[in-house]
Amino acid sequence: MRSPLVAAMLVAALVVTVQPALADTERGQSGQVGRHWLHDAKGSPGVRCIYVTRESPDGSFVQLKAVVVRPPVVYAAQQDAARTVMVGWRARLRGQNGLAWSTVAVRPTQKRTASTTNRAAFTKQRFGVSGTLFVDSSSFRVLVDMVWYSRDGQRVVGGAVNAADHYGAFDRSGNVVATEGAACQIGYN
Repeated sequence: MRSPLVAAMLVAALVVTVQPALADTERGQSGQVGRHWLHDAKGSPGVRCIYVTRESPDGSFVQLKAVVVRPPVVYAAQQDAARTVMVGWRARLRGQNGLAWSTVAVRPTQKRTASTTNRAAFTKQRFGVSGTLFVDSSSFRVLVDMVWYSRDGQRVVGGAVNAADHYGAFDRSGNVVATEGAACQIGYN
């Protein structure tokens, strides 16, 4: 009798360990929302920090050039089960100055149609990080705003905000340049 129980426990343990660990943090939602989440997991970050190598008299250093955000997965709200409706998303870039975090840039809302069985076909959003706008920030994080529109597409009926938890550091060619972290750093040696 013990052998089938042990086998069942091993299979259950294997199923649990093979599933991806999604790790975005929901910050809140209101109104009529559908299923939604970020593609954001350890080893598959929701945000890519793109770095370039710079030379200086003190040697070379790596500087943040762009922040690229993967699109969320968004479905229509359940009350729209038989319809295709408009949904949207935008990314907000938050910079850290000392201990405080504040929004330093916002992308325009991208709108697409979705149903309860077909997610919206969103594309990634990108922030260029250069110039004086970002000089006071030492680190960057991303919030993702998702919205659901009325059936006529004219007014917002629901919204959700999720925070990305995994940030990967890459060069322009897509090569990993540093270990995954909890934010994009402005640069390092």
